Amino acid sequence: MIIASPIVIDLGVAREMDIKELLHGTGKLLEEVEQVMRLVRERTAQESSKGVLIPVVAVYTKAEHPDTREDVLLNFRAPRERKRARRNIAWKLRQ
Repeated sequence: MIIASPIVIDLGVAREMDIKELLHGTGKLLEEVEQVMRLVRERTAQESSKGVLIPVVAVYTKAEHPDTREDVLLNFRAPRERKRARRNIAWKLRQ
């Protein structure tokens, strides 16, 4: 059996709860993943009939909660703290 290079599918951004439901085999993301897998099977039918194994990786990005973003947190700090926070962020970006 021949193993082909993997197909990586970026399915966009999803809430953490939706991702957890998908891991348990339920939820609204499951239908989307099944639909994408059907399309992949249709397009790779010729290779799979020849005995070629094609790994498929579906990726969701966890949505960031708006209250935890660093740029939002800067606006809620006192001016001195805001300056210190900007320096810390700039230092993190340099690394």
